[in-house]
Amino acid sequence: MRNPFFYFMGFSVVGSSISQMTGNWSKSLAIMLLVLLTFDLITYLSSQWIGGTLNWNHYAKETLKKCMVVTIIVIAYFLDQLLSTEELLLNATLLFYITDEIFIVIHQVNKMGIPIPGPILKAVQYLKNLNEEADSKGK
Repeated sequence: MRNPFFYFMGFSVVGSSISQMTGNWSKSLAIMLLVLLTFDLITYLSSQWIGGTLNWNHYAKETLKKCMVVTIIVIAYFLDQLLSTEELLLNATLLFYITDEIFIVIHQVNKMGIPIPGPILKAVQYLKNLNEEADSKGK
């Protein structure tokens, strides 16, 4: 099986191509990603607090990681400007991180014991299993 990274990249490329054909999605995608990054930080903090394992230093590191995601988005924007690719790289990058953040948020909410609809939970578990398989094969 493949690493989930390939699925995220495939979704990003397809979504970015569709956005090129149908018009500019960049602003909406950027807002969606910022909301998901915020949800990620909130659900991470909540799940750690509920589980009694909250570590503020680790939370600060997670927050810095989210800032680096925004840095990558800005770099993708600059590359689009330099290469005149009409936001193709930006949209692909936004879709990649949106997909990743969706799964992270769902995982954090599930850790808190909040019920997740079956099909969503199965999709997350499937991707988790793919990632574990890829990790075990890489060792």
